[in-house]
Amino acid sequence: LAEAAAGRPLEHSRILAIGDSVRTDAIGAAGAGLDLLFVTGSIHAAELDAFGRPDPEAITGLVAPSGATLAGFMPRLAW
Repeated sequence: LAEAAAGRPLEHSRILAIGDSVRTDAIGAAGAGLDLLFVTGSIHAAELDAFGRPDPEAITGLVAPSGATLAGFMPRLAW
């Protein structure tokens, strides 16, 4: 869809998937071959202690079965 909107091919290495769900977003990123920025402060907030002291290994372990390449994580999406 992004390529159709842009009217040209896009380099997947320049696209970042952003999501808060392993079941949908992480699996979707993996299927599309995109790196994932994982938002921990939503669906998985309690299990990841997203607003306290999140454990990077726990986050990596949660996302790993999806096959997604984890580019990073943050509790809320902000820019």
